Amino acid sequence: MNKLFIAMIAMCTIFTVTAMELEITKEHNENFAKELSDVLVVSNKLVQDNIVPASNPIYVMYSKIEQDFPRFDNDLVKMVKEKSLQFRINQYKTIDSDPVIQYMLKEMRTEGRNKDRDFAIALSFLRTNRLLRAQLQLQKKQPAFSPLWIGAENFRADFMLNNQRYPLDESAIRDFIALCVYQVVYSEKVG
Repeated sequence: MNKLFIAMIAMCTIFTVTAMELEITKEHNENFAKELSDVLVVSNKLVQDNIVPASNPIYVMYSKIEQDFPRFDNDLVKMVKEKSLQFRINQYKTIDSDPVIQYMLKEMRTEGRNKDRDFAIALSFLRTNRLLRAQLQLQKKQPAFSPLWIGAENFRADFMLNNQRYPLDESAIRDFIALCVYQVVYSEKVG
C-alpha cells in the first residue's frame, strides 16, 4: 500500500513539474493548433500542385502532428508527456544561455526605462534569433535537416524541398515535434 501511495505521489509530482517546466497555457495550445493549421493549408496546396511530394518528410510529420494533436485533447502538456518531448524541449531552451539572447532579454526587460525603443521590433528580433538557433541545434542532431531560409521568396516550399532527406525514424520525428512546440511556447518568451 505504501509503495502504491508513494508511486501516486511521484507521478503527480512529475506531471506537475512537467507542466510547470513547460509553462504551457490555453493560448499556447490554441496558437499551436492555429499555426499547424496554417502550415498545413500551404503544405497541402504545395502537395496538391505537385511542387512537393506527399512523401516529403516535413509534410508527413506535419500531417502526423495534425492527426495526433486532437488525440491529446489539443493539449501540448499531454502531447509532450506522452511523446517524451520534455528533454528535447529543454535542449532547445538552452539557447537562452547564448550571450546574444541574454543581451536581448536584458534589454527587453528594461525596455520601460527607454521609451524610444520599439518593443515589437525587439521581440521579432528575439524570436528570429531563437528560431534560427533552435533550427541550427536540430541540424546538429539531425544533419539532414535544413533550416528555413531567411528572406526566401517561397520559404515553405524551399524548406520542405530542402528537407527531402530528413529521417522519419521516431527519434528524428520527436526532435522535429519538440522544435515545433519550442517555437510556439518559448520563441517569444521574455519574462
